[in-house]
Amino acid sequence: EIDVVFDRLKEDYVRTLDETREVLKSLSVKPRLPPDSFFILRSGWAIENHLSSLFRRVKKSMVILCYDPAFLRKHYAAIKPLKRKIDLYVVVRKKEDYAGINLPIYEARGTVLELLESPAVNESAMGLRKDECSILVDGRDFFVIATAGSGRHAVIGSDMPLIGYMQKTIVERLNEA
Repeated sequence: EIDVVFDRLKEDYVRTLDETREVLKSLSVKPRLPPDSFFILRSGWAIENHLSSLFRRVKKSMVILCYDPAFLRKHYAAIKPLKRKIDLYVVVRKKEDYAGINLPIYEARGTVLELLESPAVNESAMGLRKDECSILVDGRDFFVIATAGSGRHAVIGSDMPLIGYMQKTIVERLNEA
């Protein structure tokens, strides 16, 4: 009777394995796609919300390429505590335009100044686009805010090795001056 029991168990086990194999074959599993490396925000609320989150998440360093003193004045309360917590660099065209703003402000020179003064890619839209700031964070993320036409937009990117290179190069150029 032991042989009969084991034969029955063997048949049940093999049948269950065959059924499982068929079910697994019929499943359609899509591989997980990586998240988008960048996206665009078109809502003022979404931009401000993401910016606040960025200021809270920064761990090591931040480079702010600032085109408009109004941006720093508006976000001064959120940025000021960062200067004690991280390596913070605020890069501007003319330092005197930012007098009275108590942050580590660096006047751009050479290649960094060229970066701040480079024209828009689409020169036909030159009068229509106004850059507000570009922020490089922890050598991997970026956040760019610009006004185009009647709308304010932000481009956000993350986990991009090129950002680390850009951030490091800008800081090196600032320290050379």
